[in-house]
Formats: sequence, structure tokens, C-alpha cells
Amino acid sequence: MPSEAVFKALARSEVVREWIEAFHKATGLTIKLVSADPSAMLPAPSSRENPFCTLVTETYAGREAYEQPRLELQSRLANELVPHTTQCFAGFMHVAVPLVVGGKHVATLLVGQVLPCEPTSRLFRSVRERLRKLGFDDELRRLQKAWFKTPVIPTARFVACVRALELSARFLGECAERWTICGHEKDPLSIARAKEFIEQHVNDALGLEDVTAYVHLSPQYFCKLFKKTTGLSFKQYLSRVRVERAKQLLLDPSVRIKEVASGTGFGSLRRFEEVFLAHTGLSACQFRAKFSRS
Repeated sequence: MPSEAVFKALARSEVVREWIEAFHKATGLTIKLVSADPSAMLPAPSSRENPFCTLVTETYAGREAYEQPRLELQSRLANELVPHTTQCFAGFMHVAVPLVVGGKHVATLLVGQVLPCEPTSRLFRSVRERLRKLGFDDELRRLQKAWFKTPVIPTARFVACVRALELSARFLGECAERWTICGHEKDPLSIARAKEFIEQHVNDALGLEDVTAYVHLSPQYFCKLFKKTTGLSFKQYLSRVRVERAKQLLLDPSVRIKEVASGTGFGSLRRFEEVFLAHTGLSACQFRAKFSRS
């Protein structure tokens, strides 16, 4: 399934929406799920928004200032898919946590709009000067009042929140990964049977001809129908299924990586390592060191 389709599915998910609401209530942090596409517009301010930020976005110049942290963080994510933190002109902390599905950056959790220390008149001076440059002379009193009501999250607690977000993003990514390869009620019968066949023979040297023979369709028609149904080519889908199986095997440290490669139908250790790294961003050794049972 294309990255944008996966993002839209996540954005529509009731579970994801409830999790965002619960996280906001528990921490005071504003949180948004946004597309990984840096050119995509940031969603309009919501009821969870910091009141100061809502006021700032009432003008074009303010909206640009409001967008700046997101653009900076998305730019950093393009170079390295790890959580990145920055501060905006108002002194608010912002963090971007990547959500990776199938080795691709499909969405970002943007979190922040909190202060790392108690607000003071001295700290607000530089903010006031920037607001004046943005044309908010007539709104300074309202903005100052809103700024002083900003939630405060000390650095140590903020770091813990970022870690929790990182773990949540990994969980959401794994769920989305499984969702893209599982069967759906609306799948055509031939595609549903093909998915079952692939699951049963994922450790074999499985080819397109094996699957099409099983479902009694020509390779050309099957590939067209499979792509239309899943958003993935047969080869992409097969790789994802094999990587998911490999992840499960790698959790057991008694199983050698060479055995994982041969037991998931990759044919060679080199091919397995290439595909696994492309899908997870980690080598098999790194994945095992990070997630295997002790």
C-alpha cells in the first residue's frame, strides 16, 4: 500500500485518535499525526492547541512562524529517522517522532507547545520583540496572557515523554505493517486465497507462477488485481510477509541468523540482509540486539 494511503488509514483510525487524545490529557502536550510529505500543510489548530499558538496563527506572518518548527523538524527527519527536538521563537519545545512502515517514513508525530521551565517576564521579553516584528502590537496583552498559561514540562519529564512517543510510534508502525499484509473482508476471493497460500509457503522458494497456478489466474491479470487490491506488487508483498516472519524468528536468540534467512525463503543470507535492512532500517543483528528475548 502506498505511503500516503497508509498515513490516511492511520489518520482515520479510531484507536489512533483515542490514543492521541489520551496522551494529550495525560501529559499536556499537543500532539498531531501528520504526513511525512514535507510539502503537506500542517492541520489547522484544534481544541488541544496551545491558546498562544492559536492566536499566532490568525495572521499570515504568524502562521509562517507557527509552521517553522515543523518544517525544520521534517527536514531533519529526511536525513535521519530518529526523534528530533527544537524550540520555536516563543521558547516552546517541539519534537518530531517518525512513524516507519515497511522501511518507509509514512507519518510523523509532532508534539510540543510546552515550556521547559516556569514562564517569567524576563523570558517573555524576547518573545514580545518577535511578536512585534510579526505585527502583533495590538494583541500583545492577549498573547502575553496566553503565553503565561503555557504548560510547563521539565526537561527530564519531556525526555521521558519523547521516549514514550518513540515506543508508541514503533508499535503503530508494526501494527500498520501487519495491517497492510493481512486479509480484508473486501478482498476478492482469489486474492484472499493467494494471501493464505503465501502465508503457508513463505519459507519456500515461492514464485509468482506458484501462486497464480494455485488461484488459477494468468500472471498478468493476477499482478494487476493484486496491485489494485493491496497497493503492493506481488514481490513487495512477499518481501513484507517474509520480513514479518523473520522478525518473529529473530526474537529467539537460539536461532542463528543464517537459519532465519533460509527459513523465510530469501534464498541467501546476503539477500535477506538487504531486504530486512530496507524494510526495518536495522540489520538483523541490530534488530535482535534491540528486541530479542533475554
